[in-house]
Parts: sequence; C-alpha cells; structure tokens
Amino acid sequence: MNRQYGTIIGILAGLAAGLMIVAAFRSVTAALPMLFAAPIAIYIASLGWGTVAGFLAAIVGAGGAMVAGTQVGLFAALLMFLPAAWIGHLANLAQPSEDGKSIIWYPLERMLAHLMATVAAGFIIAGIALGFNSAEIERGMVALLKEFVQAGDGTQAINEDNLEDSAKVYAALLPLIMPAMWLIMHVAVLNISASISRLSGKIARPRDDIPATANLPASMIAWPLAGLAGMFITASPIYEIASVVAGTGLAAFALTGLAEFHYNTRGRPGRGLLLFTTYLLIFMFTIPLLIFAVIGMVRAWRRNSAPPGMNSTGASGPPTIQ
Repeated sequence: MNRQYGTIIGILAGLAAGLMIVAAFRSVTAALPMLFAAPIAIYIASLGWGTVAGFLAAIVGAGGAMVAGTQVGLFAALLMFLPAAWIGHLANLAQPSEDGKSIIWYPLERMLAHLMATVAAGFIIAGIALGFNSAEIERGMVALLKEFVQAGDGTQAINEDNLEDSAKVYAALLPLIMPAMWLIMHVAVLNISASISRLSGKIARPRDDIPATANLPASMIAWPLAGLAGMFITASPIYEIASVVAGTGLAAFALTGLAEFHYNTRGRPGRGLLLFTTYLLIFMFTIPLLIFAVIGMVRAWRRNSAPPGMNSTGASGPPTIQ
C-alpha cells in the first residue's frame, strides 16, 4: 500500500512539475516563479515518499514538459527534475552507528558535492544537445541591447561598437553565471522543500545544523580552480565547459562560506543587521560571493586538516557515510 501510495504521489508530483514548466515557457510574467517552484514538487516527492517516487516524478515531469517542446523537456529533466530526484535520494540515505544506538545520515558536504557535479553535468549535456553557440548568444545579446536603447526616449544614438563589446562580455559571462545561479536556486528550493516535508511529518531526516556542518571535501577545491584556469587557456567549446565547472564550483563554495559566516556570527550583537547588510550587498553587486567562495575553500581546507573526529568548527562530529 505504501509503495502504491508513493507511486501515485510521484505521478501527481511529476504532472504538477511538468505543468509548471509548460506555464513558465508560455507566460513571460510567470516564468521565473514557475521555474523556481517546479523542482519543489520533485524534491517533496523524493524527500517524503522515497527514491522511486522522486525519480518517477522526475520522469513524468520531464514528459509533461515536452508538451512545450522536446528541448523544453530535455532542459527540465537535466537541469531541474533529475538533480532534485537524486539529491532527495541522497538525503534519505542513512546507516546505523557502530554502537547501533544512533543513525548517521548522508552528510551535507557530499550532498552538495553531488549537486554541484549534477548541475554542471546537466548544463554541459544540455548545452551540447541543444547546440549552445556563443556566437548566436552574442548576436542575441546585441539585439536585446538595441531593444533596451530604443525603448528609451528615442534620442540616444546606437553605438554599434559599444553594443558589440558589451554583448561579448555578457555572452562570455553567461556560461559562468547561469550555472552558479542555478546551483544556488537548487539549494534554496531543497531547503524550502525539506521545510514543507518536515511540517507535514513526511521526512525522516532530522533538521541539519547547516551553518555548523555545511561543507565540501577539500579535494573539491580543485574544481573551481580548474574551471577558472580552463576559461583563460581554452577556446570554445571548451571555454563554455570550463565556465560551467568554475561557476558551479564557486557558487558551491560561496554557500559554504556563507554557512561559515552564519556560524561565526551566532550569538553576536547586531547579527541580524550584519546578515541583512551582507545579503543586500550580494544581491546588489554579486562580487561579494567571490569573497565567500574563498572563505568556503578555507573552511574545507581547515576541516581536511582537523584532527580525526573533529569537524571544521572544532566540534566533534559523527563519521560520514562513504
């Protein structure tokens, strides 16, 4: 009965997610909210009803999204639904401790590493399958910038050279920024989905102390560094692949850097104002994320060099599932 119920939930969640994707691609005003909300259904199915329900929801959702086109279905499957089903599966993994008195859940650092790799692979495969072309993106950027200029008072002359230079910059940064923002979106949606599942009593995993435990393996420091190096020494299409690797890596370490910031400001006066100002600066300028990415790398390195049985904050922690 539980398996049948999980199957029904998976189908319904997939249909809901697929319909949201179709709505996003058919409505300009609702596009961003729908794209943000669509993976929530997959995460909830996976977190609350298990692996089968999660992957069934992902498959049904991708099939439903194909109503808006085969490319849309592929986009939804690779970048939204399959990563959600996989991370939901990992979140439910657990094993008993050596003394059999407690349960050890799959560690956050490995979940984040898997999400980083999954999102990067999704963008690379989707880019190859959908024929991502930097030259076409650049031409599209030029046309878009012209529309912005012409939408003004009509008196401003269009400088073709300046538009082309700006378009080149935007087109070059797109493969870096888009995967980074996508990874951050997945983490936000995962947290929202876990909260909803916890409120409904459908998730077995206890609430994680994210500021204290969110981390990445020290070996993953090479991920964004290799991506950045590849961006400077290679041409298209390797440049785009390296940009995706760098973007996902920097975003993941920025998130663990923010976790370190949250942890170190606990109990300090004015913490709320400090956090608000920090996130406001990130929203306005984005550049501060690079600072937190460095902090995240330091946190990962420090944890790697910590004595056995100690986590990055110096507190003792449970062993991790390999």
